[in-house]
Amino acid sequence: MTNDIKERIALAMSAEKIVDLLGVDAASLDDQLLLTGKFADIVTKRLLLRVPEERTEEVRQALAVEGVTLESFLDTIRTLVPDFDRAFDEEMEWTAALFRGEAKER
Repeated sequence: MTNDIKERIALAMSAEKIVDLLGVDAASLDDQLLLTGKFADIVTKRLLLRVPEERTEEVRQALAVEGVTLESFLDTIRTLVPDFDRAFDEEMEWTAALFRGEAKER
């Protein structure tokens, strides 16, 4: 994964960015941390759902590596999710809309 992509993911998934995206900057720090953690978890899981079924074993293997980092895991996911950049943007937008009550579960 290029540094540009890593920086983009880190920025997009930063707590401050998520707080701004959700409009919860007035919430307590504890609530912000809880919401950002849930948000990042949902986006990651939704990206995993986009991995083609025939490639899921590669995801399992990537997760099974001792000491796997988020960075190395995202490197793997990026190669497995078709059009990762578009998928990432869509999941960020949809999850933010869901948290704001503007979208329904799909």
